[in-house]
Amino acid sequence: MRRKKDMGPRRGVAAIRLLPHMEPAAGEYGRGAIMPRSREKPESTTVSTAVVIAEAAQAIREQLGRCLGPEQRVLTCYHGEEALDLIGGDESVALVLVDANLPDMGGHDFLCELYNRHPRVMGILLTDSSTLPARGPGAPAVARECNLFQSLAKPVVEEELRAAVDGALAAQRAAEDEREPSGRLRCARASLEGITDVLENSIAVQTTAMRRLHDLALELNSANTLQEIAEASARAAMELLQVSAALVRVRDPRHPQRAAEVLIGQWPRRAGDGSDVSSQASAEEKVHREELCSSDGNLGEILLRATSGSGNHAGALPPRERESLNLLASSTAIAVRNELRRHERDAAQQATILALAGISERRDNETGLHLKRLAAYCRQLAEGLVEAGHYGDYITSEFIDHLARSSPLHDIGKVAIPDSILLKPGKLTREEEAVMHTHTTIGAETLESAMQQGDAYDFLAMGRDIALCHHERWDGSGYPRGLSGGAIPLSARILSLADVYDALTTERRYKPAWDHERVVSWIGALSGRQFDPDIVAVFLARQDEFDASRAQLADVFVPRRETGAGTSLPPDSSLGVV
Repeated sequence: MRRKKDMGPRRGVAAIRLLPHMEPAAGEYGRGAIMPRSREKPESTTVSTAVVIAEAAQAIREQLGRCLGPEQRVLTCYHGEEALDLIGGDESVALVLVDANLPDMGGHDFLCELYNRHPRVMGILLTDSSTLPARGPGAPAVARECNLFQSLAKPVVEEELRAAVDGALAAQRAAEDEREPSGRLRCARASLEGITDVLENSIAVQTTAMRRLHDLALELNSANTLQEIAEASARAAMELLQVSAALVRVRDPRHPQRAAEVLIGQWPRRAGDGSDVSSQASAEEKVHREELCSSDGNLGEILLRATSGSGNHAGALPPRERESLNLLASSTAIAVRNELRRHERDAAQQATILALAGISERRDNETGLHLKRLAAYCRQLAEGLVEAGHYGDYITSEFIDHLARSSPLHDIGKVAIPDSILLKPGKLTREEEAVMHTHTTIGAETLESAMQQGDAYDFLAMGRDIALCHHERWDGSGYPRGLSGGAIPLSARILSLADVYDALTTERRYKPAWDHERVVSWIGALSGRQFDPDIVAVFLARQDEFDASRAQLADVFVPRRETGAGTSLPPDSSLGVV
C-alpha cells in the first residue's frame, strides 16, 4: 500500500537529492527501513561512481543513502521515469536501488526498461514480499534480461545492503571491462578500415597514373614526328592532372623551323588581345610552366591552366600531381631528343644514299634531279593507291617514307656495269643486255649485305626489293626472275612506273624528251602488261600532279627536237630504262 504522506514531488529536480553520509536521527526508522548494525564509517575517498535510489518513501530513500559508503555518490528520486531520465543524463551512474512498487511502474518493469535504455547499469530490487528469490552467493550473479543483480527484502540489514551494493558494482565494473576491449577493438577496426580505404584509394590513383604514364611511354616510343609527340604529351597531361587546358610546345633547337605546338582545352584570350595562346598563357593567374630540358638545350615546354577553383595558383600543384608532371616532362623531353637523333640519322643516311646513288646516275646519264623526281612520283602513286582504297592496311606513312627514301637505290647496282656497256649510245647486243640485267641482282646483293651490318632493316629491305624487281613486268615478261602480278613487290611495281615516266619525259644523250601527254598515253596502253592496272589507274587520275612535279624539278638542258609523231617507239634499252 502506498504511503501518500511520504510522497515527494512526482516530477522535477526537487525529487533528486545528493545525500550526506550521517547517522540517522532517533525515531527516524520506520516500516521497511534499514536496521543498522554497529560499525565505523570509513574515511571519505574520491567519488568515482553514482548510485540512484528510486524509492517512493522519502524516509527510506534518506536512510538508504546514509547507509551507502562515501565512495559512492548518491542520487535519489521518487518515480521510475525520473530515475530513467536521471540515469540518461549521468554516465557515472552504475547501480540503481529500486522499490518494487514505484508510483508509476513496478520495480521489475522498471529494471526491464532500464536494461533496454542503459544496459550497463545494474539493479537491486527492494521489496516487501518475502516470496521473491533473493540473489545470494549461490544464485546467478546477474539476471541478464533486466540486469537484476539481487533482490532484497525490507527491512534490509545494512551489511546485506553493503554486500549487495559492492557485489553489483563489482559485476558492473567487470561488464564494463569486458565491453571496453571490444569497444577499443571496434574503434581500432573502424580506424583501420578508414586507413585501408584511404590507402586503397591512394594506390588506385597512383596505379592509374602509372598506367597512363606507361601508355604515354608507348605512344612516345611509336611517335615519328614532333607533332605526334606534342599531341601524346598534351593528351596525357589532361588525363593525369586536374587542369582545364594543356599546351605543349616542342622544338629542334638547331633547326627553329622544326617545331610543333598542341593545345587541348580552353584557354581564354584577353579582350582585344590578338596574341597567340602560348604568350597569353604565361600571363594567366593559374598557370604552371614546365620546361623540357636536355643536354641539347631547351626542347620546349608544357603549360597547364589549372581548373577554376582548384587552388593551384601560379603553378602550385599538389605533390602527387607535381611528381606526375615531372615524369610527363622528362618522358616528353626524352622522346623529343630521340626524334632529333632519329632525324639527324635519317638525314645523314639519306645524304649518303643520294651520294652513292648519284655515282651510278652520273655514270649513266646527266639527269641530276632524276632521284628527287623519282621520290616525288613514288610518293604520289602510294598516296593515290590508299585514296583509291587499295592496300590501305599495307601502305602506311612509314611505308611511304621508306619508299621515297629508298627509291634512289633502284639502280645502285649499275656501279658494277662496265662503261663500255653502260654508256654505249647504240643498241646493246644480247650478251651486253645480259650483263646490263645483272645490275638488279648486284644492287640487291649489295643492300642485302648492308642489312646484315646496319639497323635500318625495313628501309634497306625495301631498297633491296626495288633494286631486284623494278624491271619485272605485270605479265611476267620482265627480269631478272620473270615474276608476275602480285608476286612482284608493291614497292617495285610503284617505282617501275615512276622510273619509266621520268625516263620518257626527260632528255638523255641518246634521245629527246617526250611530251607529258604522249607518255601518259603510252603508259595507259601498257596497263595489265608491263604495269599494275591499279597503279596505272592512279597515275592517270593524278597525271597533273606528275606533270607539275616534272616541271618543278626539271633538269636544265639545251632542248633537242622531239622525235616526230610518226617515229616508232624505241625499245626499253634505248630509253634509259634498262
